[in-house]
Parts: sequence; C-alpha cells; structure tokens
Amino acid sequence: MATETRDVSQFLDSGTLPQQTVAHRRMAMAMAAGVAIVLAVAGFAGSLLLNDREQDLLAGLELRLNTLAAGREELIKTRIQGLAQIPSHLVSSDSFRLFATEVDATAADDPLAAQLSDMGPYWAEALSEIVRQNGLVAAYMIGRSGQTLLASGAAPELTDAQRQRAVPIFETSATVVSPIRQHDGELEIDLYRPILTVQTLDPGATPPPVGVFMITLPVTGLLADFVAPRPLSEPGEATYVVQATEGAMVAVSPDAPGDLVPVTAAPIGWPLDFAERQSVVAPRRVFSVSAPVAGTTWHVVQEVDHLIATAPLERVRLVLILVTVLAALVIAVTMVAVWYNQSSHYNRALARQFRDLANRIDAQRRLLDGINGAIREFIGLKRPDGTYAYVNPAFAEAVGRPMDQIVGQTDEAVFGHGQAQRLELTDRQAISTGLAISAEEQLYLGGVRRFLAISKVPLRRADDAVDGIVSVARDVTELVEERRKREAALRHTIDALVRTIELSDPYLAGHSKLVSRLSCLMAQRLALPPEDVATVETAANLAQIGKLFVPREILTKPDRLTPDEIKIMEQHVDHAASVLRDIDFGLPVRETIYQMYERLDGSGYPRKLAGDHIMVTARVLGLADVFCARIRPRSYRGALAPSEALSVMRQFTTAKFGEAVMDALGDVLNTAEGEKLAAAAHGQDSV
Repeated sequence: MATETRDVSQFLDSGTLPQQTVAHRRMAMAMAAGVAIVLAVAGFAGSLLLNDREQDLLAGLELRLNTLAAGREELIKTRIQGLAQIPSHLVSSDSFRLFATEVDATAADDPLAAQLSDMGPYWAEALSEIVRQNGLVAAYMIGRSGQTLLASGAAPELTDAQRQRAVPIFETSATVVSPIRQHDGELEIDLYRPILTVQTLDPGATPPPVGVFMITLPVTGLLADFVAPRPLSEPGEATYVVQATEGAMVAVSPDAPGDLVPVTAAPIGWPLDFAERQSVVAPRRVFSVSAPVAGTTWHVVQEVDHLIATAPLERVRLVLILVTVLAALVIAVTMVAVWYNQSSHYNRALARQFRDLANRIDAQRRLLDGINGAIREFIGLKRPDGTYAYVNPAFAEAVGRPMDQIVGQTDEAVFGHGQAQRLELTDRQAISTGLAISAEEQLYLGGVRRFLAISKVPLRRADDAVDGIVSVARDVTELVEERRKREAALRHTIDALVRTIELSDPYLAGHSKLVSRLSCLMAQRLALPPEDVATVETAANLAQIGKLFVPREILTKPDRLTPDEIKIMEQHVDHAASVLRDIDFGLPVRETIYQMYERLDGSGYPRKLAGDHIMVTARVLGLADVFCARIRPRSYRGALAPSEALSVMRQFTTAKFGEAVMDALGDVLNTAEGEKLAAAAHGQDSV
C-alpha cells in the first residue's frame, strides 16, 4: 500500500498529467474562441450584407414606385388635356365667342337681348350635339354671376358648388377640373374652360373671358383603366387615385373602380415621399409614393405590400443564417483538422479557395466590362455638384476623350458653355420633379452636329436626398434628318404641283387654295379627326393635277363640252391617281382625290360608287369643289352669288353629298371667316 501511494505521488510530482490537461484545455478554449469569433464576424458581415441588400431593394423599389406613379400621373394629365379639347371647335369659333361677348355685355332690358335670346336655341342645340357626339352628361355656358346662359338638352340644373367654381374663371382664365363625384352609380367630373371675347382694345393682350363653358362627363371607365393592374405589374402592387378635398378623402380603388372608397388612413402632407406606411384604403403596411395630378385635387398613389416587397430580404436572412451556421461548422471541423494536422493542409486548401474566388470575381468583372462596352447608348452618372462620377465607353468615344479624363469634369468642361446650360436645365427639372425627364437635344460632338434623345432620372439615397443623376442618350441624328428631308420634299412637291396645275388652266388660278381652306373649315365643323382634316387640305391642293393630261383646248373651251369631251375630261381622275401612286403621304390623299367626283346616289365617276362606299373626306372635298366652281366664273357661264349657289345646291345636290356635309357648308358660310372667304372668291380677290 505504501509502495502504490509513493508511485502515484511521484507521478503527480512529475507534472506530466497536469501539463497535458492544461494543453488540452488551452486548445479547446482556443477552438471555442475561434468558433465564437467566426460566428461574430459572420454575424456582423451578414448584418452588413443584409443592410446593403435592404438598401438596394428599397432604392430599386423607390425608383420603380416613383416611375409607375409618375407614368400614371402623366397618363391622367394627358387624358384630361385631351378631354379639355372636346369643346375646342365651339369655344374657339368666332361666331360663338361673338355671341358670348354680346350676351355678357347686353343688359336684360336692352332691345338686343331679345335678338340674342332668339339665337339661344341654335347654340343650345350645338351644345347638345357636342354632348351626343362625345358621350357627355351635359354642357353649359355660364355667366359672370354663375347663372346658366345655355344648356344642352335634358341637362340637370347647376348646383351652387358648380356655379361658385365657374365664377373665379372670369378673373383667372384658367381651365378647371372639378373633384370626382358619384351620381347614379357613375363617377363624373366637371371641366370648365373660359370663353374669350373677340373684342379687345389691345390686340397683343390676351382677351378676357366673357363666359365659361362647362361639360359634365363620365369618368368611371377612364379611372378604372388608370388604376387597373398592368401586365407587367409586380405581385402586391396597387394603384389608387386619391381625391384630397376639404373634408373626408376618397379614393378610386382597383377593387371597386366604379365607387369612391373612403380613405381609412389619410397621410399627412401631399405629395407622399417614398416610405413605409399604412395603405390608404386597407389596414395593411405598404411602401407607397404619390404624384399630384396638375390642375386637379387628385393624387396618384402607388403602393406595394410590405410583406411581399420584403420577401427577398427574408430569404436572404435565412440564407445568411444557414451560411453562418455552415461556416461555423466548417471552421470547427477545420480547427479540429488543424489540431491534428498542424494546419498546413488547411492553409493550402484555403489558399486554393481564395485563388478560385479571385478568379471568379475577375471573370465576372470582365463579363460586366464586356457588356458595358457593347452598349452603344451614352450612359453617364453625375454627382450632385454636376461632376461626372462615371461614363461608359460609348460616352467617352462620342466626346472624343478617355473615360478617366471625363470623370470629375462638368458638362461645361466636356461640351462647352452653351450646350452645358441646356443640359443643366433638364438636370434641374429631373431633380425638382423627382421624375424621369426626356428631351431631344442638339449637341456638337467632335465638331459635328448630332441630335440626341436623352432621358434623365434622379438617383436618390435612402434618406430621399439626391445622390446624382443618371442620363442615357441615344444618337437619333439620322432619324431627325431623314424626317426633316421627307417633310421638306413633300412640301416642295405639293407647291410645285399646285403651280403647275394653275398654269395649265387659267380658271384654276386660286381655285385649289380656295377649296383647301373651305374644305378644312367644313371638316372641322363636322368634328372630323385631325388626320382627316390634314387629308382634306393636302388632297384639295392636288385634286386638279390630272387636268395636266387633258387637252388644253378642252380645258379652255368657251362652250359647254360635248359628251365625248366630257368623257375625256373625266379621265383626269385616273391621271391624278396614276401621278400620285408612288407618293407616300402617310394619309389617304390619293383615295380621297379618286373618290371626290363620286356621288351618294351613284351618279358620279369614275367607278359609280354610292352610299357608304364613298369616304367622308371625298364628299367634303367634292362639295367644296362644286361650290367654289359655282361662285367663280367659267368660260361658258358667269359666277353665282354664294347665297344663290348654296340655295340651288341645297335644293338639287343635297342627295349627292349628304345632309350633314351640306349643313356643314352652310354653317361655315354663316361664320365670319366663311363669309369673307366666299366674298373674296366671288369677287375674284386673292384668298
């Protein structure tokens, strides 16, 4: 027993067991500390990476929502501007403005008031016609005190709010859009336009209003289209049109586009900057922005559900957790391997991993450089102080300077003072509006004039401060020059052909110009589309070109033509079609000329067309041509007075052209411009 105790004591005194235990404990503590450090570093790096991804996600989300809201706002504004043009032909007509001027200036006991009252039904019918043609609810002419001067048929009585909204327009001359309201299951708005006097003492001054023209129109379908999801909409995105007026706010929602939905969470302060907040119509968290619609009380609110928008971050967070855990396991295994293998093998493997990672990073960098170098658009990023932070190779090649010499320079140093001022203007517009700005600029690159289509978008940080401007430019010089050449060539061709036509027949001198002006007025009176008005104008100038191929003795014959001579004369339509066959007008000019001598009853030529087979542009041009021919002398007869010619044509030729076209001619001749045009033509004066 004593011997065993002594042996153990000697072993303990040698210190072998305690020294081995301490070494193992130190190695275990080092491994634990290493794993803890790795976990801490991985967590910190993961936090930084997650934060960067979140900033990138929010920046991209902000850019997308701002772009969508701005696009919808621009679309609504454009549509409202289009709606404001509905009554333009009436509001801008001299006769209507003169009537409104007289009504505004005439007292109730003035003898002229009775005469003006007799004209009221005519203009009320004109308002009714505008309502019928455009699918409106009603149309009104309103006086200075808000009284109804004219109203379309079956128009409801004006409310006090409608009257009060019209009165300030006599001072501001502004076009006003009323708030949206719901009436009989339909959303409606009122659109007010000033009626300007034709009598002003200062010709250079803007004429003051003498009345207000108001139309009431349904907008359910229009607003439903604005808020409806688009094919490229992302999940969770929604668009609302919020009406911010005194009292409770309401919105047009894609879930109920025909109703005004109460705003359950009214934001404070318009417009809304990009932020996380509650949805305007539902109890859910969203990211949202808004864009005010100019000239209205509306705001386009673009939202995306918070949970759906941040789902990629949650996936990244899970991936980071898994990566961190895996990294900790790898490090632990590696440290055990180091413990047993003195870390040499691990160091070599780690070196290979870093080398492979560096190779992959370098390959990705070369790939991005190759893609960026292949883009032919000029891409630049400017800092808030106006200096360039980056340009792509196409940009540097266009200005003829290396990329590193452009970075840090301003537009003035790169393009010169004058061109820099124009570019700075669009920069300020992009920064002030926060929207994408597009413009066509003329710049001199390498001493050569070039036309560039430029788009600029402000780049914002998470705190909404502008961090720079991204500009993308495309060289459209060839397109612009080709377009200008085509337009100039077409104008010169038409002018030359008109002069040639008038030289061939002395009785055609001024005829084409007269027919052109009269037919354009008739087309506008019929409310034809702008492209039809342009078709009539061009066709009128070229309608007589076929007579260049008719023998001159027939054109200038002092007596009436024989049947055979008439057949020869009628061939001028085929000649005209042949001459114009290869000219690209972009409009049905050739077809209009070929049909202008056809008649609704089938008595025309060359193909004996009848009814709806004849284009309305051809009927307008044909009637104007016949009328102008009757009020001007010919070799075999004298000229008729305009009123006499119109009376005869109403009696004998209405069935050949249609009552609507004949009425349009009569309406035009009753205007001041029409009377002047007819009188000048009848008197053989220049028109």
